[in-house]
Amino acid sequence: MVSFEEFQRKRNAEYYSKTGVDFVKDFKTFSSDRFFIEALAKDFYSKVRKKEVINIYEFGVGTGTLFVSFMQSLRKLDAEFPETIIYHLCDFSQKLVDNAVKRGDSFGFNVDGIVYEGIPKFVRNADYIIANEFYDDLPAKILSNYAGEVKELYLEDGVDVLKEFRNGDIEKYIKKMPEGYLIPVNITSREHLEKCIEGLNSGGYIDVFDYGFASVSDIREMPPEMWNNSIHREFGSQITTDVNFDFISKDVNAEIEKQKEFVEKVLKKKFEEDLDSMRYRACKIKKELKEETDFYHMRVKK
Repeated sequence: MVSFEEFQRKRNAEYYSKTGVDFVKDFKTFSSDRFFIEALAKDFYSKVRKKEVINIYEFGVGTGTLFVSFMQSLRKLDAEFPETIIYHLCDFSQKLVDNAVKRGDSFGFNVDGIVYEGIPKFVRNADYIIANEFYDDLPAKILSNYAGEVKELYLEDGVDVLKEFRNGDIEKYIKKMPEGYLIPVNITSREHLEKCIEGLNSGGYIDVFDYGFASVSDIREMPPEMWNNSIHREFGSQITTDVNFDFISKDVNAEIEKQKEFVEKVLKKKFEEDLDSMRYRACKIKKELKEETDFYHMRVKK
């Protein structure tokens, strides 16, 4: 019998060490979307304090597409500006880091790669940190308010088992959740975020983009059976879990919005979000579309 948290940790470490950039055969992210990248670049360029050296850290580097496209977009805005940027590509997969650094070198960007495990104690003098669909990969506990008691999800021969869970503060948090729902508690992601905050320069900030939920009301929108069947999923042999933005944002200087709202706000356009292609499309009708999306943007300042 193993906790879901340990199962996710082991499975994802094996997946990325073997798969490398071939993960794109299993799933897509918004890192290739031109509107998403354009919004990132314009927003960053409008907010960063220009100086001799600007440090950017990216966690979860994927194929390196977000990094390369982001820097190319900055070059279009200001050809000299990217020359001041040192871009640190950080991941626990050597294959992914090596590939992304190689791509960056080919475009003449100032880039280095950092392969690490656990908490990023190496973050220093960061002006900007971005984690795009990264925290859903990190191991999370899955807990439940089960008949007034807090239970943790374990797996035994592929079968879900709920066992007693003890941790004062976390117990109090879960007991505020609706009964019968499996709730991800992204403790590792929260610890990762805290260490990133410590490494920020004054005026620096962190952008987290991921799918998940941001409030108890988000949870109640689905019946427990439907919620519990979709709260974690498998792509290839990779295991992902919804990010509990309500939990990871506690007691930090965070603002949370839907990812599409961020893109629309920066670009001053209305978009449709196509989750099949992981692309944004400009709306062809004037009437605003009412649609639900589980992709969020969280901005954290020191």
